[in-house]
Amino acid sequence: MSKFHWLEKLELGELQVLTACVAELLPSGRPEPSLGLTTHALTPIGVTAGSRRYQVQFRNVGAYKVVPEPYNEVSSSASHLEPFLLREMASSYLEQMEGAMHLANIPNVDGVMHYVVYAENHVVHVLTSSDPTILAMAGNGS
Repeated sequence: MSKFHWLEKLELGELQVLTACVAELLPSGRPEPSLGLTTHALTPIGVTAGSRRYQVQFRNVGAYKVVPEPYNEVSSSASHLEPFLLREMASSYLEQMEGAMHLANIPNVDGVMHYVVYAENHVVHVLTSSDPTILAMAGNGS
């Protein structure tokens, strides 16, 4: 089964640290008729007590944007690092913003990277000079 996630919280903290909290979407109810779209009943999904939750932290963030999932702007060549985290190697967002990163006072260690936190409600594009840290949150999948 494919894994789907929900963006529960997005916070920009001190020192340009962006934190995204995502929760796994799991079956959360009885199958319902599909309203004629398919011949199968559909099982609703949602965040449940058994959902795994993750915190993704980005340091040295120079720019970020949030878009609704239908307008996700993720290319088919993006690398999947986690079911909810991708990396774009080349993108129009990176191209447009890379020159302005020095204005954000971002240390350019290995160049600017474009990461994407992909959830079913929102997609977050992050430009940073550091790899993200992923932490499993307490009480994961109880």
